Amino acid sequence: MISETKFRIYDQVRYVPRHANGDVNHKDVEQGIVTSVFNTGIARCLFFRKDMEGLRTLSNTEIVNTADLVKFTVLSRGTVYQIVEAYGSNLLTEENVTQLLTDDNGVDD
Repeated sequence: MISETKFRIYDQVRYVPRHANGDVNHKDVEQGIVTSVFNTGIARCLFFRKDMEGLRTLSNTEIVNTADLVKFTVLSRGTVYQIVEAYGSNLLTEENVTQLLTDDNGVDD
């Protein structure tokens, strides 16, 4: 089933695995950022570690079905833009992601 929700690059999302039955607070839910979207109901995302102190992987994005994604904002737009742009420029490091997350002031008004 293709999700009715439209996702765009820079959207903050939670990946909700099917066994979580829609519970966005389930222990297996993952916070991430959309880096690309395909019209087939597939998105590529960067996902954070459970502690939100860094990305789970710096070397690649992960493909997910958009039906398993829910928009869920926790970071400021500026921080999200910087993370995605650094990834696209191959400049993403554990140190700069950790610094961006530490400096983030939270969700924009």
